[in-house]
Amino acid sequence: MSSYTLKIWLCSVPEELPRLPSLVGASLSVSEIEKHAADSLPSKILISAPEVCASLTVTASGEVTDSTRGAVKKYAAALCDACGGFTEDADGTLGTPTRSFDFPAINLYTEMLTLALWYEPTRGFDTLAEDFVSTLEDELPCALPITYGEDTPYSRDGFIEYLKSENTPVWQSAHPVASVGISDARRECDYEGYRASRVAIELPAEVYEREEWAIALRRLLCRLCDLTGAFFGQITLGEPPVSAWWWQGVPAELGVACYFGTPYAELIPDCESIGKRTERGFLFVEPDGPRVPDELISFKKSRLRRKSTDYPYYDNFTVAKSIPLK
Repeated sequence: MSSYTLKIWLCSVPEELPRLPSLVGASLSVSEIEKHAADSLPSKILISAPEVCASLTVTASGEVTDSTRGAVKKYAAALCDACGGFTEDADGTLGTPTRSFDFPAINLYTEMLTLALWYEPTRGFDTLAEDFVSTLEDELPCALPITYGEDTPYSRDGFIEYLKSENTPVWQSAHPVASVGISDARRECDYEGYRASRVAIELPAEVYEREEWAIALRRLLCRLCDLTGAFFGQITLGEPPVSAWWWQGVPAELGVACYFGTPYAELIPDCESIGKRTERGFLFVEPDGPRVPDELISFKKSRLRRKSTDYPYYDNFTVAKSIPLK
């Protein structure tokens, strides 16, 4: 006696379910349909297909053979074709969705979104690499590499070792992720000024217009900030208000979402009063941003033109009167 179960995630709720096929030596059963709110779904489910709102499981019991498993998958495929959706195996492997998000290709004129966070360089990224990969697997799988090294299939263990050993790791991710950058400020640098370690992920700004992606990206921001012990993190649309790893104070533009950790959280009263508490900091979502004391703010000196080929220099920003990290 054995069993085989397949979970089906749906983009719409069917009025009635297809009739279960009869099998020799095995029987099929289907669970009740469970409805889900968007913010209750795991991120990797949320961003796999638009408007995922329900799930059910199909179970085969008895003499389970390849033919039995095929019958379950065929039933699931028919349901996904009718309602939109995808399957999830017992090991968490997701099937190909029958509906997908239609984000345009990225070019020189695409407005970009940047999810970035800064943390003090007292801890090397090599100590964070494994948990970093686990976080991407949970929250934004498309940010993982398509390939590792040159023409080598992605290997999880190999990728973790790469992150531990490479000073400036770079890899090709799946659309719509444009780039992932990690800057370890423990590296030597010829320029003067305070540098913070930084993690940044770029995507088309259009993704944030979808509720599913907005939820997932805010979750990712919080998890990465909590993991690294970041003092600040943000999601911004268009031109980044901070020059890479050059930290000169809290940017005047906080973005569509921002995170404050130690020591800034203790210096901004609104964190305790209106911020959403995370494991190690506070999240704010536009328009409910905090009031940051002026002495902590770094202001932009001039309006910069954002292109995919340039980046604002650190001397385009003023240095805050107070930087509690020095």
